[in-house]
Order: sequence, then structure tokens, then C-alpha cells
Amino acid sequence: MTGLPAITVRLDDASNGGTFPYDITQYVRLADGVKVQRGRGDEFSEVQPSTLNLTLENIDGRFTLGSTVGGYGGALNTDRQIQFKATVGRNLYPDGSFETSESWVAQSGSDNPARDTAQAYVGTYSLKCSRGAGTANTYGSHTITSLLTAGAGTYSVNLRVWISSVITNVGTAGIRLGGTGVTAANFTSTVRDGWANLAFTFVWNGVGTVSLQAWDSLITAGALMYVDAVVVEAGSLMTAWEDSSPAVTTTRFTGFVQNWPVEWPNGSDLFALAPIGAVDRMARMARKTLRSVIEEEFLLDAPRLYFTLGDPAGATTAGESSGNGRPPLALAGSGSAVVFGNATGPGTDGLTAAQFTSGQKYLAATNMSVPLGAGPMAVAFYFSTTATSGDLVSINDDAIVVQLDGAGHVRMVTSGGTVTSSAVVNDGATHCVVANLVGGGSSGVLYVDGVSSGAPALSGLTSVTSVRVGGAAGSAAATFTGAIAHVALFPASVISPRPATYYTAGLTGFAGETSTARIARLASYSGVASGDQVLEAAVSLSTPFVEISGSSPVAAINAVAQAEGGVWFIRGDGKFVAQNRQHRALQVVPDLGISNNEVDPSSRVVADMQLVQNVVTASAGSNGATQTAASSTSRGMHGDYPQDLSGLLVGSDQAALDAAQWRVAKYGEPFKRIPDLGLDLLTLTAAQQTSAMAVEISDRLQLSGLPSQVGGVVNWLDLIVEGWTESLSADSWDWQANTSNFAAASAWVLEDGGFGSLAGSLGVLDVTTILSY
Repeated sequence: MTGLPAITVRLDDASNGGTFPYDITQYVRLADGVKVQRGRGDEFSEVQPSTLNLTLENIDGRFTLGSTVGGYGGALNTDRQIQFKATVGRNLYPDGSFETSESWVAQSGSDNPARDTAQAYVGTYSLKCSRGAGTANTYGSHTITSLLTAGAGTYSVNLRVWISSVITNVGTAGIRLGGTGVTAANFTSTVRDGWANLAFTFVWNGVGTVSLQAWDSLITAGALMYVDAVVVEAGSLMTAWEDSSPAVTTTRFTGFVQNWPVEWPNGSDLFALAPIGAVDRMARMARKTLRSVIEEEFLLDAPRLYFTLGDPAGATTAGESSGNGRPPLALAGSGSAVVFGNATGPGTDGLTAAQFTSGQKYLAATNMSVPLGAGPMAVAFYFSTTATSGDLVSINDDAIVVQLDGAGHVRMVTSGGTVTSSAVVNDGATHCVVANLVGGGSSGVLYVDGVSSGAPALSGLTSVTSVRVGGAAGSAAATFTGAIAHVALFPASVISPRPATYYTAGLTGFAGETSTARIARLASYSGVASGDQVLEAAVSLSTPFVEISGSSPVAAINAVAQAEGGVWFIRGDGKFVAQNRQHRALQVVPDLGISNNEVDPSSRVVADMQLVQNVVTASAGSNGATQTAASSTSRGMHGDYPQDLSGLLVGSDQAALDAAQWRVAKYGEPFKRIPDLGLDLLTLTAAQQTSAMAVEISDRLQLSGLPSQVGGVVNWLDLIVEGWTESLSADSWDWQANTSNFAAASAWVLEDGGFGSLAGSLGVLDVTTILSY
């Protein structure tokens, strides 16, 4: 039995900034268990939000909703981020034998800490610290603060030192513990020209730095010291190198606490518990309702004012939809009302547009106070017209007017001057305008359909006091004839390439972009920053436009992932991961190898009809031809097992047919698989535990030593991990995995660098070989 992992549970600050500064590990009731669930049941199911369940001691009420007792950055709230990590192995110090690297630095002058082979306690190398012309007590150091992954508390160090006899005074040289986060101390050895053991503990405050330093109180010229077999670990055990194993920490879960319940198991307030549950960010994504691609793109840039102008027929006001609670646009001027619910807008938003007629009423909101700050601002909108002149949008009683110049060009007029686009736009098509202005006298830029022109300067615009659409302050009635939609004002410049993105959103809805680009876009609509996205290059290179309004980001991404033939999930560290269809096929070497005698006896090999598909209907997008792929052999033996892939988000009928044929070719017959594979991680070696901790969704697992009754020419199964439940308690550590058969994912990927190396598992390339579609 190798042993339980060391766990760390931390809470984020009240703003969920992602720093997780609050260590609550000491309150975790390991006896009551910690459970993490991730992934899905099989390769055709949708990945579900990951969950974490654990119980906290709550005797002082620190884990009660609204409590400030714990000092966790304000009152405790639901949806506070929580992170759970587990560490296998003891030694937090990487390469403590210095065989491949060293991270020590000189303290001054010509001091020279470096790997060297002259002396070595273990392996071939040690760290040589030699004093040059420096005058400091220390002449080599390594700041180890980042290694202290268990947070504030007690740590221990065990290492070997070899001190040169040049340092004659006994007890004047060794290792110094320094930094701002610990109490400084010196640990010396009386041994010279030989290896000695130094072991000590320290308490880190969790904030300041900690460093190990080669130290000589006499500042001896030519002083020489070697360091080797370094072990740094959480706790006070001071484990020697011979009994240690490298510590590998993995983040098992990052998510949001959903409840802070309070229980009294003994019926007394002398003892209380908080059994909490948390979910990852996929659950938050599933709750969001998407708007159209245009609206979502505008909202990414945080407008202060936003009027879609897609209000229903008969409306007399245009609602403001930025979420900032601003008043609507109302009818102004004389004549007939602006017509809502009739005109066509950009066409990719599922909305109508407002129709204006010259000489009739326009829309306005006056007496506003929308702060912009002292920096830049931008206004963006779409319009269509066959007229050559008219006022489109006016800001602050005509301080800024975007209009048609009388010749069918867009013109921006400000107190600083005028700029006119060269594009002719009175062709009845929808056009996109973005006008940037920078306060303080700097120039901005006018974009029409993503193409830029210079703009005049405008000083002193720090807030919006009025907005007019279809007219201007100096007009009694509308001066524009045509349709206008999606008027937005931003408190910052909308810089390239965003104006072109707005234009494309209205023109095509991003039809033709790769599946990776579409998934990244949909993830961004959910608030997933690009730095939190881990995306593989797309195989599906042309994704059609699809209306997303009313859908959730999870449903929209699932549709793209299905067309790509890949899978997406939230990783243990909270990152958004999307894998392409070839990810599984290109796993030449298994990520985890185990033998049958290491598997829970309740695990069983099945080969049933649950996943069989032998009649598959598919079509591309909303207008593709309906096509069917079928296996006559499978249907003759088993009857029909249909599957519908209608509306697949691929760019051609051929791509849809390829997907259908792949399904039939791969799933016309059942595979051997182990839907519930159980492992007692405590019975595995440290190396196997480390590999198991590193397993991710879609990783390849090879199970060897199977009984002969399993059948086949080999006694092993190649599996793909689809999901798992990990349960940890004071005396157990179990991993129950949902797996599929690797053969279902394996394929020859042409022009791939690993092509030849797949032959061992796929056989010789011939007419029966299935290519990746």
C-alpha cells in the first residue's frame, strides 16, 4: 500500500479573482469523504458539469452563509470559488539530486552555484556552491516559496551537504533558512570533506518568501560546499531521500460552492458540520441564455448603452438592453411614428429593425447622464438605405453626428472636424458603422464595414447626455429613410479587429469559420477568457451559421463538438478544453497501464448493443441534403439501430455523409468495453498513482493480464477514459472510471507524423482500413 495523497482545499476571495488565498484544508472531514465526479458515461453522452462534495467542521460557524468568522475576504457567499488539489509523493523539491537542473543563484560577485560531478551523494551530480569575490555570508540560494503548495504551515527539509575543509571553524557553515515568510535560522555541520545530513522544520506564514542558502559565517575565501539529495515536504516528518518520492500535485477540481448547509450530528451546538457541494463553470454556462451573435459580440465590449431596435410591431419605445438600467428611446419629432417589427435587420440576429422615413418621427433619449470617463468612446450600429442623405445617429445634441453626406457616403461630424468614408452605402444592403472618438484632442477612427478612415478630434466628452437615432437635435423630424438596428455606445474605443468582427457578425454570422474558432467564440460569450481556453486545431474547417438566440452556450458548443467529432470539458484546474476528432486516434502510447489483478473484481467486460448504430441519417446545417449510411451486414444480423445526425454543423453534404459513414463503419458491431472500471489507488505503486492522477478525459488506458475468457488474440484491452468518480477518505482512495474501447476511436490519420507508429495497434494499411473523416 503506497498511501493516501496529501490534499489541499482552498477558497477564493470574495471577487473570485482566481488566487485562492484561503487554505481551509484543516477543516475538511476526511473521515466523511471527499468525492469528485467528472466527465460522461460513454462516448455519445454529453459531458456533465463536474462536482465536488466534502464536509467541513463548522463549530465556530465560519462556514455558515454570510459568516465573517473565518476571515475569508468578507461574508461567506454561495458561488465562492473552491479548489481541491491532491499530491502524490512527498518531495516537493524538483530534481533534488540535481541530475537535470538547478535553480540556485549567486548572491554576489563571482559566486558560482552550478551542477557538478566532483562530489555526489546520489546519482552523478550535486550542486556546487563556490565563493568568488563576494562578501556576503551566503554565496548561493534558491527561493522555494512556489514549491510550498500546501499553503501556510509546517514544512520540513532533509538534505546532504559536503563542506570543504577550507572552512576550518566547526559550526560556522551549512544551510541557512532565510526569507520574509519564515524565522531565519542556521543549520550547520561539523563534518568536513565528507557528506553530512541536515534536517530541520520551519513554519511558513503563507505570504512571504522562503529560501535555502549556502552559508558561511566567516566569509571564508575559496569556500566550497556541495548540496545533494534535497527533500522538501509538507509536515514535520523530515523524510530522507532514500524514503521519499517526487511530489506530483494535480488540481482535481475548481468550481463554485452551491450551498453552505449547517448540520448538528449530535443534536448540540458543540459540534456542527457543513456538508458542501460545488459545481464547475460548465454549470454556470448551462444556465446562461444566449442572445444573437451580434448582441453577444457587442456585449463582449461592455456597452454603456445598447438599443437593438428589434422591438415588436406597435412598440412606441425602443428598449435598452445593456443591462445597465438606462431609459428607452422614445418617439420624438413630428409626423408618423417609427415602424417597429417590420424592417429587416442584419439577418443574423433573428430580430427586426426600426424603419425610419424622412420627414416623420425619429427616436431620442434626452436628459441622460451616462458616464464615459475621460477616455475614448465609440458608437456602433447597422443600417440599410437607398437614400443618399440623412442623419443616422446623434450624440449629445449633435456634438457627434454620423450621417449620410448627400452622395451616399457615411460622414462623421464633430466639433473637431469632419471625416467621410469613401464607401458608397446607399445600395439597400446592411452596413456596419463604428465611430471611435478619443477625448483630450486625440484623433479617432471611423469604420464602415470594417474598413477604417481617419477621424476628427473631439475634446471634453466625458458623458452621454442625449442620443438620437434617425434624426438630430437640429431637426424637427427624421432626416433619414431606411432601417437602423443595434445602436450601442461604448466607454472605450472599439479597435481593430473588432469593427471587422461586428461587420462579419451581421453579414454572415461567422459562417465558414473552423469549429475551433466557433467553440472559442461561444466560450467567450460565457465569460471564458481566451487565456482559460485550451483548444486543439480544428479538423472541421467550415462551420455554417446557426441561430444561437435562446440556446445555452453548453448546447451551442455541444452542437459544434458533435460536428467536429471531438469533446469539450472543464479541466480540474478550471480551464476550458476542446479536443478535436483526431485527439484519441493519435494516442500512440497508453497514458496509464494497469493489470487485471489491480482492478476491482466488480469491474466487468461487456459487449452489448447499447452503442450500436447501423443506420445513420445525416444532413449538413439547416439546408443540407438528407443522406443515409447503413451496414447491410449489421442490419441483417441485428435489425435496425438508427441514429439521426440531421442538422450537423458541417460545411458540406459530403462532410455530413462522411460522419454518417464513420458511425456505421465503427459502430455497426458492438465493442468490448468496461463501462465501470474500479481501481483501489492505495494498492498501486507511486508511479501508477502519479499516472492515474494525470489521466484526463479521452486519455488511453491499457488493461493487461485479462483472463482467457475475455477472448481475442491478446489478453489486454485498450480503453478510453470518458469520465470518473474519485472518492477519498481517511483510509481509502478509489477511482471508478467510465471507459470506451480505444478501437472505436482509432483511425489512420493521413499526413500525420505518427502515421507509421500506429501500425502496432491498427494493423497494416490496406483496403479495409478506416480513415479518420
